[in-house]
Amino acid sequence: MSFGSIAEDYDGLRPQAPQQAVDWLMPSGCEVAVDLGAGTGLFTRTLVGRAAHVIAVEPDARMRAVLADRSPGVRVLEGSGESIPLPDRAADAVFVSAAWHWMDPERAVPEIGRVLRDGGRFGLIWTSRDRDVDWICDLDLLPGDDATEADAPDRLARGS
Repeated sequence: MSFGSIAEDYDGLRPQAPQQAVDWLMPSGCEVAVDLGAGTGLFTRTLVGRAAHVIAVEPDARMRAVLADRSPGVRVLEGSGESIPLPDRAADAVFVSAAWHWMDPERAVPEIGRVLRDGGRFGLIWTSRDRDVDWICDLDLLPGDDATEADAPDRLARGS
């Protein structure tokens, strides 16, 4: 699956990774950081200025085109988590933001290990619902593919 058909609008539909998480995951003195499944570069751009060189790897041509247009100074490559077009030990850090579920871990983990330098860092980032916000908790009541309660729409309408 690809989101290439909505590549121009994709950034506006996705949440930004918390900057504190990026700071915490980024190794100090990082020379080369790689973003796998980079999409349009929303997360990639958070790496710029935190690493000397930023490389984005994305399988979809339309997403790569938007990424390249919006991310000056970032090296953009065709590839995937299972097939990273970099030599062995090329990266100090490899990140996957909101894309790990699209990868085959049995193939991606060894491939990531191959491109990481000794002592390198692998970071997975994703966002989740903030359970401290009432209206966000109410989203669980909406019917959908994973709805488990038949009365959820009625409870949502009643606010109970």
